[in-house]
Amino acid sequence: MLIVFITGCIFHQAVSSELKKLALPSSSSKEQFLNRTLEFLKITGSEELYDATIKMILDSHSTALGPFKTKLEQLLAECCSYSSLKYELAKIYMQEFTLNDINRMIRFYSTPVGKKLTRKQSVLMVKAKELGERKMREQLPKLQAMIGEESNKFGYIE
Repeated sequence: MLIVFITGCIFHQAVSSELKKLALPSSSSKEQFLNRTLEFLKITGSEELYDATIKMILDSHSTALGPFKTKLEQLLAECCSYSSLKYELAKIYMQEFTLNDINRMIRFYSTPVGKKLTRKQSVLMVKAKELGERKMREQLPKLQAMIGEESNKFGYIE
């Protein structure tokens, strides 16, 4: 009976050890996953797109920011630049995608159409922003009327 118990314990320990290896990638495979994810971010032009997005947001609010725009740009450059966040961004991708997914995306973005998509991302982003702004301008009278109606319900004066 003791032999059966000891054998069972050894078997359980061996199986648990192997399952842990499967569930938790080794540090070298984690490093490979991180490196491939960073490569994916580089291939897709994430740094340029990220920095362009921050600039676009700041530029679109430059009037409201007034004299604080320069200080905000400096702060964002220190704490929120792509280079200061790239490892955290990579970890986000690593939570959402597998190494196999990342490898497949790298293959796609290395193709001519993938490279074209990367080049066009900032153009598409600007055009989508302009589309949204245009649609909001078109709907502004309707929005103002809705706000006026709601204000009247609550006793606010226009």
